[in-house]
Amino acid sequence: MAIAVDIDLRGVNAGQYAQMLQHLGASLTSARGFLSHDSSPAETGWRIRELWRSEADWARFAEDKVAPLAAAAGITLSSRVVPLHRLLTPLADASGRSTGPGLPAARLLSSDEGEAFRLGPLQILVKEDGTHTRQMLAVAEFRGTTFRIPPHVHTEHDESIYVLEGELGVRLGDETFVARQGASFTIPIGAVHSVWNESGAPARFLNTIVPARYLDYFHELGMAAGVALPPIETIQEIMGRYGLRAVT
Repeated sequence: MAIAVDIDLRGVNAGQYAQMLQHLGASLTSARGFLSHDSSPAETGWRIRELWRSEADWARFAEDKVAPLAAAAGITLSSRVVPLHRLLTPLADASGRSTGPGLPAARLLSSDEGEAFRLGPLQILVKEDGTHTRQMLAVAEFRGTTFRIPPHVHTEHDESIYVLEGELGVRLGDETFVARQGASFTIPIGAVHSVWNESGAPARFLNTIVPARYLDYFHELGMAAGVALPPIETIQEIMGRYGLRAVT
């Protein structure tokens, strides 16, 4: 089960944190089960938020790397682990079958049902996370009144968007157009694209993601975001794990 880890580094300032991160360096990003890392100042010192595939992966890294470094530097740290249950889609084996626990029965979802989470100014409702599709595809509804998804390219997965309400500004390849309610478009691998709604009026669109694991990109980005999208460095780091590339 995926977890979120909240780490409180008491008495640590920005310079000390930078030194710690430099020391851990590649051992963190290459650690088994590591997903993402974010940090910010806190009243007591410095706060770190990380996502890991499992508590065992985090505990192994903490024991081998974090605890010795903190002890050597005289740093007091405390951590809180939060199980994420369905936040991340389950891993799949070579056949595409889920490696998670028993598959739940399919059920009808109403318009406001589904696992809900926020990605900055967007609300996302997961309608299918891959559990019932052998991880072949996921479906999620995006809702927002004012947002802009910056230009980027997918190098590993495809998406198809259907506008449920309102209208979207779209850049797709060499074209720029307005997609209104009932319109749809597909984003193939390699196509530069951007989607936005800056009207202040509600817009909703259904996003079909193939294969399903790329739904996790939005989950990770949502964990790193506040009321706005996270810093570009964080976005690019998460993008890199899912074959996405920012385009200027």
